[in-house]
Amino acid sequence: RVRLRSPPKSGRYQILMAYSAHETRATNIPVTVSSGSHRKDIVVDQTVPLPRNKHFRPIGAVDLTANAETVIEISNRDTTGFVILDALQLIAIDP
Repeated sequence: RVRLRSPPKSGRYQILMAYSAHETRATNIPVTVSSGSHRKDIVVDQTVPLPRNKHFRPIGAVDLTANAETVIEISNRDTTGFVILDALQLIAIDP
């Protein structure tokens, strides 16, 4: 579980994950992003390789609220295979 300071402004953000893909990685990793009244559940398959020449793979878009706690929870509950996380990245999506 990661708790973040609130984003500088409310809006839609792309969430990207860095990991090393492999056939022994989990195919059903639950990721939950909560920010203010917004909540989004995402399922990640880490057998999927990262895009060519990239260090991160987009896993979804989320709504974040300024001046509200943002929590990203990545779990290994009920997964099949190993769960690996090197980094997360949040990038504002232009309106």
